[in-house]
Amino acid sequence: AEEKSQKLEERCVDMQLNDVVEILSSIGVKLPEGSEGLVKQVVDEVGSDLAALYFCELEDITQRVVERLQSDATQFILEMVEVLGLSTNVFAEYQYAFDQCAREPCGGVSFKSAKKALELRMGREVKPVLVEDLYFEIRRDPEKTILIEDFFRLLQLAASPKHMFTKELLFTLHEVPP
Repeated sequence: AEEKSQKLEERCVDMQLNDVVEILSSIGVKLPEGSEGLVKQVVDEVGSDLAALYFCELEDITQRVVERLQSDATQFILEMVEVLGLSTNVFAEYQYAFDQCAREPCGGVSFKSAKKALELRMGREVKPVLVEDLYFEIRRDPEKTILIEDFFRLLQLAASPKHMFTKELLFTLHEVPP
């Protein structure tokens, strides 16, 4: 793939779809499993002939694949926010918290980073056992990284009145006798 990408700069090159996928991966584009169909669709949309591909065409294909992946990721997050019932302000706070975490190479957040994010949101130290309980409630292993959707679920669960992570409990009349 590297040899073919070097030849691309000079002239057109005969490539296969898997060569394009390999080049995308080698430059850091993280393609989810089964993304060959997406790459083929983009190649078809661009109207490029893989048997005679120029570098500028590969650049266009790369740009469109990255844009499509980002668009899909954004759509997924927006759907998740709707399912969780988060307001725009809460979503922005959770997104900011996620962006501030020291993320792992996979794009997820470690237990340590999630604990720190909870501490920053709550303004106090949080015991690891309480964070572990949250992980178990969202059915995730504390030893593994969590992705953005699980991070949002973790913060939402922590902020619920059921948990001790809220800065202050909501006032309710449930405990007031009639």
